[in-house]
Amino acid sequence: MKTNLQVLLKNEIETIEGINPKLARILKSISKKENEGTIIKSEFSFGESIFEKGSTRLSDSPEDIGFLLIVDRGAEVFIEGKKQTTPIAALQTGQIFSLNNEYHLSPLPPQLLNMTAGARSIFLYPIISNFERHNKMFRYYNFDHAIPAPHLTSNQWHMFKGIAEANNSSWRTTILFFGNEWLNGDTVEHHQLRDYLRDSNVPNTSFYPKKMAFELLVSQAIDQLNFKPDPFLADNLKHVFAIANHFLPGHVFADDEQFAPIKMIQDAFMEQYKLSYAPNILIPGYATDERVCYHSIQDSMMIEYAPQQRKKSSHLTQLRELARVFEQTKNFFEKNYQPELAEFFDTKLEIFHPHGTADISVAPDCQILHSDPVLQKQVTASNKRFAKKSHFTSQGCISICRKQA
Repeated sequence: MKTNLQVLLKNEIETIEGINPKLARILKSISKKENEGTIIKSEFSFGESIFEKGSTRLSDSPEDIGFLLIVDRGAEVFIEGKKQTTPIAALQTGQIFSLNNEYHLSPLPPQLLNMTAGARSIFLYPIISNFERHNKMFRYYNFDHAIPAPHLTSNQWHMFKGIAEANNSSWRTTILFFGNEWLNGDTVEHHQLRDYLRDSNVPNTSFYPKKMAFELLVSQAIDQLNFKPDPFLADNLKHVFAIANHFLPGHVFADDEQFAPIKMIQDAFMEQYKLSYAPNILIPGYATDERVCYHSIQDSMMIEYAPQQRKKSSHLTQLRELARVFEQTKNFFEKNYQPELAEFFDTKLEIFHPHGTADISVAPDCQILHSDPVLQKQVTASNKRFAKKSHFTSQGCISICRKQA
């Protein structure tokens, strides 16, 4: 941590107004009527822990921190498992977050949640599993041998963090921590702040009620359409819904430095690893009108999933079935429930697999390049070929975008 300073609202209000005007107005109103609460300003280098299992370096108790505001760059909230990192939120400049369940109605206890400066769920699209080249990078950057070789995409973050540290990267996430006393008053302004936090926290309070309603409707649609999807299909369908509606992040191709010192990492792999392909990097993010978001079957980051049967059909067959179930379930929703889930119908899905073909509902994974304008610009700028193979698409992946995209 570079800095950890207690500051006054009057010294930070201009910055807050520039990135979150509504929050600034509420805070100014509170400070005029009450003694203002504690504000701590901190900077974190890429990959540095902001909180771990619900505890920050500022306090062991989540209740002591009312909420935090991302002032510059980005951060990721995630659950860390042995083989899987599950992104919960990708926070950008101007966004707020609270560990207090009252403000996001999450069934996840704060003790499960972690936050890191920049992206934790970050990895290269090309395969980087050459042992000799990895050894060369380890020697060049004098990596600690405790850093795992990235056989899993979730391990690549350790190398990226090491590259940033070795190069003394100036990349920083700046955060304002607001003490819980900002939320404890009984004035109109305090009520406004609590309401704003419920509406704006990520994921916001609409997620879990909507999630429950959606799952009930999906069950009804599947029953009436006489589908018999296995748990794999049902779980992926639910997760795609969460991504499409910005309740949870999927993955996007990074096109700026918001979540990591991207160029520094790319240069390292081009110069030291001698990567032959365009060094496209995936980070947690959301589907927009301009940006395509992805969900990988191989690197599934779902919060919940059922074990697959031992004798299961191929992923390609399952993906074809998923495409069919999705379209027919969506048609069922449009006829019966459109007002309740309008956002879902703005969603366009494309499904990719290494063995996909143009004449079926699953396309070859090489066609990802042709359906993503952001990715096309990146590959063109790199003067390198787009990677032919990727762990990310090896078992198939689903692209999610708005219909206008």
